[in-house]
Amino acid sequence: MKQQRIFWFQDGAKFKTSPENWSALDNLSLRLINLIGHPEFEHVLVDPLVCAEKLLGNLNLQAFTCLLDLTGFFAKEVRKGFPQLATTDELKLSRLRLASSAKLDGVGHLLTLSPAQITTLKQRLDLSKSLIIDDVGWSGRTAGQIAEILGLNLKETTFGFLITNRGEFAPGVPAATSFLERSGARVVSGGSVFSPQDDGFHLEDFFANPWLTDPEVFGKICQIQELRESLGETKDQTEGKEFELKIQGILRENQQLLFPNIMTTEEVKSLQREGRLIARGGLPKNSFFTINPPNWLAPSFSKRVKAEMLWQNQVEITQTLRELHSLTEGFLEPKRELLIPTLPEGQGFWGGKERF
Repeated sequence: MKQQRIFWFQDGAKFKTSPENWSALDNLSLRLINLIGHPEFEHVLVDPLVCAEKLLGNLNLQAFTCLLDLTGFFAKEVRKGFPQLATTDELKLSRLRLASSAKLDGVGHLLTLSPAQITTLKQRLDLSKSLIIDDVGWSGRTAGQIAEILGLNLKETTFGFLITNRGEFAPGVPAATSFLERSGARVVSGGSVFSPQDDGFHLEDFFANPWLTDPEVFGKICQIQELRESLGETKDQTEGKEFELKIQGILRENQQLLFPNIMTTEEVKSLQREGRLIARGGLPKNSFFTINPPNWLAPSFSKRVKAEMLWQNQVEITQTLRELHSLTEGFLEPKRELLIPTLPEGQGFWGGKERF
């Protein structure tokens, strides 16, 4: 059987790193993959600069009335090269997770804008021919939900991704490309993955939390990984429940260290009252929640790594995380000057036939 491929997406890390440090970032990325990437998988490092240039090369920006940037990286650069196109990066949607649960269950999505602010945004922009750009279109549901919130005509909407998933999750369950195209929308990308053969993770989500550069704190990650492996192996329900309770105990005892974006039940309920939470159901009491948890704690990632490797390489891993965090810290604005080609309108990427 062919090895499953694991894609390591560099986008958030590279777009926040000064260009003179890109080579160092690449080397550190490969070092981290070598330290934690289990050999039973094929590992692929994805350079977002290559994907971005391919994506933009397949778009005619003159064809759109507005750009909705979900990445936070493109809008600023598009304004420089194409000031006539209305752009916004204000509206984003993040998955909210129950961080006090052993599996970090999803409980809904958080919006960056309230309903009133979304109404104002819709009044300000001409959404008749919208371009929505995001980093990775895995399921396509997040980008699709943004389109639904804004009331976009999907037949006049284009979704652009650095990488899009052209596979499926199960027979008849489409991933991003098919899911969005079936709605009548166009999908353009700078690269492709194919689930279930492929899986992927954002590199930045391994080192964004500075506390994980402490070997003692990282040891908690290793403990949780051990417990998850034991949980996956046991067939005894009682024993499985005990493993889950131990995981929950570690998460609760170290919540401030493991989850920089931690929120209490009351804080989340306050966001719900503001209309910024799209919840699946009720919110459990005395719990805590997060968006963008470290990849180390993602159940999907725990199936792609082994505790033995983490313990064995703990010192080197935390040193690499420290160097990665230091390299990107302070570069909070995108530093890529060549994302948008500096060509006159009507030439090159600005003009010509659209390619979808």
